[in-house]
Amino acid sequence: MSKLTSENLCYLLWRERVERKDWVAQLAEWAECTQQRSKDLLRGAELLTKEQEQIAQKLGVPEEELQFKSLVEGTDILQENLLYLFDSLEHGEGKVLAERIGANPTTVSRWRSGEQTPRKHNLVALCHFFGLSSGTNLETDPIFLSVDPVGDRQRREWLKKRIDELKLADLQDLYPALERLFRD
Repeated sequence: MSKLTSENLCYLLWRERVERKDWVAQLAEWAECTQQRSKDLLRGAELLTKEQEQIAQKLGVPEEELQFKSLVEGTDILQENLLYLFDSLEHGEGKVLAERIGANPTTVSRWRSGEQTPRKHNLVALCHFFGLSSGTNLETDPIFLSVDPVGDRQRREWLKKRIDELKLADLQDLYPALERLFRD
């Protein structure tokens, strides 16, 4: 499956306002497949004809468009990316963000509301603040559709959550490797 089809599946989940934590379960329901299969589809596995038909029928999307047309076209990618990133901030961190990138907190608030658009140098500073990969273009790369954690902050939260959820036996097995990795 192309990256486009995987992106379209994420877009449909986003468009239908499915919470990110429920994407796998919802896609499994739409495609009438297992949750493992749904995870694979979100990561680029080839859509089976039956799955494609099911999704297209349930969501009213032509099958051809699901595979060959970017459904995200027409969406204000920059605005959605900004909302996604700003929503990841904890209470009061907007002020820290503004200070770190050298912007007025009111200006940052206007970016969030869509009243103003950040300038290029502000977009670079935002990418740096959120720990996004170099080369990320907030105007064209729909990171708000990402299945994986985006940026350093989300990756750290993802790791912490997984470590907290480890079974004691698994933690004991993994600890030596983690300890070597995190040595000063």
